[in-house]
Amino acid sequence: VTVVTAPQLVELLQQKGYTAKEVVGDDGSPEIESTLESGDTFEILMYDCDQAKAKSCDMIQLRATYDVTGNKIKAVNTFNNAWVMGRGRFTDDGKAVVESAMDLTGGVTVDNLKNTLEQWTGLVGDFTDAIDK
Repeated sequence: VTVVTAPQLVELLQQKGYTAKEVVGDDGSPEIESTLESGDTFEILMYDCDQAKAKSCDMIQLRATYDVTGNKIKAVNTFNNAWVMGRGRFTDDGKAVVESAMDLTGGVTVDNLKNTLEQWTGLVGDFTDAIDK
């Protein structure tokens, strides 16, 4: 795949059994709202999009956000030490967030995108275990 668009990602997510729909972000960039088989919702933010190439984008960020109770700083730090391809953090209002980014510049293979989604599924599972969700 030489360019990656939101409709392509929606189709790939749906092929894997996830719900997925394209929405427009506050800045006009395409975004995807999706749900994993586990029921965890997440979004894919798309960056550096070329309007002339069907809104193909050079970078994506997968993000899931959770309401948490109690102090989860140690749990998130432990999670961050275990994962290379993602990170946990907190929002200003105390929500726990897990994120992972992928550079698409120059194109990627469909197998690479599928592998990224598999890694994301594992990342989200480990993160929710860490924060007791």
